[in-house]
Amino acid sequence: MSNLINELQKYLDEFNEGIFAMNSSSLCSLLSIRHKVHIEKFSSSSTCDLFEKYGRVVQGWNIILTNHIKICQTSLHKIYLNDIVQYQYLLCRSLLDLIKESKNKNWHIPILILTLTELRLITNYFTKNISTDINGRTSPPTQRIADLSINNDRQISETNVNKTIELLTEAFRVCTSDRCTEQRLSKKWGAIQILNQLLKLCHRIKRYELGEQLLSFAEQSLEYKNYLLEDQKMTYDYFLG
Repeated sequence: MSNLINELQKYLDEFNEGIFAMNSSSLCSLLSIRHKVHIEKFSSSSTCDLFEKYGRVVQGWNIILTNHIKICQTSLHKIYLNDIVQYQYLLCRSLLDLIKESKNKNWHIPILILTLTELRLITNYFTKNISTDINGRTSPPTQRIADLSINNDRQISETNVNKTIELLTEAFRVCTSDRCTEQRLSKKWGAIQILNQLLKLCHRIKRYELGEQLLSFAEQSLEYKNYLLEDQKMTYDYFLG
């Protein structure tokens, strides 16, 4: 237990230091669910209780870190995938709300892009149920029970996918509507990377019409396309056609 407390305190110290220093790179590392080192450390069921008892983070970030720790506890078990996507959604939701309140600052944007990308990757698991069709023919009782199960899976999947699409869309609009006139502090830098994640998800579930609407809007509103990294530009150009 003492080792877990020490590890948690070390993590919290690094987390707070990253916030005060506005070090998005450090916070990306600490919040990424693809970095399994701290996920394995915090997989214990007592981690959340310890965080509530000992955790002290900068105001506004507490709910973000709480949901991340919940992900750490559940991400090693695929049966909790629905819980994981909910926690990641809440993490991104809280971070986006924090960004909305931050005027003339954009250091949060790389963290938002990372966490939204990971939300989209988790959501990918639910897209396979959306395209499943059930024919209208009369089925034996056992088949009807199976069909109910498929329908239930589809409803859960559609809810998760739609929530992710809505959040990505909102994040995209927050970035494109930023009124900061100083280029280096503008949130508009994050717009196209968030859009790329949104387009990938829309194409995966064949929501092509939404993708076309977003691209039409993007062509008129994205100001920093020429400054993109090559892989980001290639992704955008691919969907643009």
